[in-house]
Amino acid sequence: MKPNSIRKSGGAAITILLCLLCLGIGFAAGYLARRWQASGSSAMPARCLRVVDTDTIVIHWLYGTNKVRMAGIDAPESKENKKLREQAEMLGIKPAALLQVSQVVIRQMDIMLTGKDVRIVFPRGKVEYDSFGRVLAYIEVGGKDICEMLMRNGLVYPRPEPHPRKERYAQVNAQAKAQRKGIYGMSGAK
Repeated sequence: MKPNSIRKSGGAAITILLCLLCLGIGFAAGYLARRWQASGSSAMPARCLRVVDTDTIVIHWLYGTNKVRMAGIDAPESKENKKLREQAEMLGIKPAALLQVSQVVIRQMDIMLTGKDVRIVFPRGKVEYDSFGRVLAYIEVGGKDICEMLMRNGLVYPRPEPHPRKERYAQVNAQAKAQRKGIYGMSGAK
């Protein structure tokens, strides 16, 4: 063989390898897209990496690592601030007591979510973000709605904005109030 023919055949082999690599990446991307579509266009699998506060977690999913704000709920603030005082006044509870509730919520969420596979469900069928750049989604583990579970125990309450689970959340919250669970069982709770 002549030196030029060796260079040409080596170049052809590299070209073929690059084509095969691109083909493999294309198949992998197609598989991931089908996996997303198979789980429903409004939901995606993810892994919870950590709990940030009472209504925000960090997940790893198809689009990398993101903070997720749990849709449809509001929760006691995890720090002493103006919003915590407003929440305490609205609920008829002392701010210090409400702050303790927030710590319980964070511990519960940490146990239920950190390191676990979760499903994020987009309220309007597509990825949306709040004003802080967090993904807005319902969080499910084992087919159970985490927001609803927290609400059922009186640890969070529904947000006023419209969303697909608003009526269900209102019913669950009304039951928690009637049974004086969580924040509703504290002295003076409205």
